Amino acid sequence: MGGQMDIAFTVFKVSELTESDDSQKLEEGLIRVINRGYDKPRFKYNLIKTPRIKVGLVRDLKLTDTRESYLGVVYVKTHEGVENGHDASSLTSQFMALGQFDLAHIKPTGTFFELSETLLKEYETGKTCILGTIGIKPYKSVASSYELTAFTSFYPRLGEVLINQIESLAKKLGAKNIFASVITDHFLVDYYAKHDYIVETRVLCKVDPQTGFVISDDLEDSIEASKDFELALLRKTLV
Repeated sequence: MGGQMDIAFTVFKVSELTESDDSQKLEEGLIRVINRGYDKPRFKYNLIKTPRIKVGLVRDLKLTDTRESYLGVVYVKTHEGVENGHDASSLTSQFMALGQFDLAHIKPTGTFFELSETLLKEYETGKTCILGTIGIKPYKSVASSYELTAFTSFYPRLGEVLINQIESLAKKLGAKNIFASVITDHFLVDYYAKHDYIVETRVLCKVDPQTGFVISDDLEDSIEASKDFELALLRKTLV
């Protein structure tokens, strides 16, 4: 398919998802997408053994306040089916083969209802492709702050667009800071540094030798890892 294709970018409160009549089916689809995005570094570095979402979005993303947490989904409708079951790299290749996407003019549009109707009807058939996700949740340790979460991108340069858009939303919500927690062994500190994030703290996450689970108050429960690792907390001041 040649030419440019229009992208839809819908941002919604997580409570809209959890309170939806179709919440289970919608959540299952989003979990597959988010896990696929996080699986790329998981399989590349063989450090984290468990998927990003193991039980559910609220629990594993630690979305304790669903009415103040937001999730953005970028998607495009196609006339050609896409095999959504592929891994992240294969999906990116498929999406690039569809044509060019107009990343320069991505703005939040549409409603959760429109998004849910589209995903329920067309995602399983491959007629709707999710190109990326990003979310924010309140960062309780610092007033007027949010933390990035559920950040995935399956198309070149989409990630920086998503960061810019979600930072704009955070500012509209009155945030003065935005935080990101990353595993340093995944080489993400430099990526965020390019977007003006600076390292606030570094925490050693140890693995219980008996169970293989990570012992950390900074992460959700039931994470298995092959070895101890460092978690970096980064901050960006929003101006």
